[in-house]
Amino acid sequence: MNSNHTSRPCPRQGFTMTEVLVSIAIVGTLMALLIPAVQSAREAARRTECLSNLKQLMLAYHEHQETHGVFPGPKHFENWKTQILPYLEETRVLVDEQTGQVLQSPGPIQTFSCPSDPLATGLISGGGRLWSYYPSDGSGGYRNDGMYAAKILRPVSPADVTDGLSNTVALSERLTLPDSLAAANHFNDDIFLYRIVRKTEAYLADPDQFADECEANSVPPLATVFGFANFNHVQTPNRFSCINGDHRGLNSSSHAAVTATSMHPAGVNV
Repeated sequence: MNSNHTSRPCPRQGFTMTEVLVSIAIVGTLMALLIPAVQSAREAARRTECLSNLKQLMLAYHEHQETHGVFPGPKHFENWKTQILPYLEETRVLVDEQTGQVLQSPGPIQTFSCPSDPLATGLISGGGRLWSYYPSDGSGGYRNDGMYAAKILRPVSPADVTDGLSNTVALSERLTLPDSLAAANHFNDDIFLYRIVRKTEAYLADPDQFADECEANSVPPLATVFGFANFNHVQTPNRFSCINGDHRGLNSSSHAAVTATSMHPAGVNV
């Protein structure tokens, strides 16, 4: 008996290889567009928090000035960070006035830590320099023309700032520097490239020549990691920091380039 039914093609199941490859290419393109946007948004949030920290620190700076008539400055057994703690509603560091030994110290303080720097903890005492903000030493070289050390060798008052407070940098971001042993094992790692203080071969009295030599021909220290409590304006931001010539020389450390640095895509917050 003959059948009148005609055979019909079965409906196709799944995708062809071409369709799969095209789909993967589209998804990959979307991911390539999305991931940088997400990372950029996260960094923008971190940078905003860094700016907020600086604002809080500067408000504390001004409150200190309103109370004492001067901004935080070098003081026996006290630095600028400990001097503004009461104005940040933080526990003050207690120090033995005879020996300088820290008797009581607060733990990590979020206001001193920029979240863009993965090594910053906000710990302002103990080993290493784990805070993110440093005061300006002006043009460096112990010329005492920065906000942290006036030419008159006393804490700075508003009257000392002849360019005007709104035109003068008091604090800037600077990448943290862990203890010497940790840094010594990573001198050439990208994450430590701008954290350590390098050195130039010869002492150069001209600041511009020294800055160029620092950027082009400086080398990491052999063992000792040079630590500085301030930053200066010898170099533009996010470039090398350097000791000027042999670190054993009399003028070497007094003419260092201690550069403002950050992990932001461009520039630093001040």
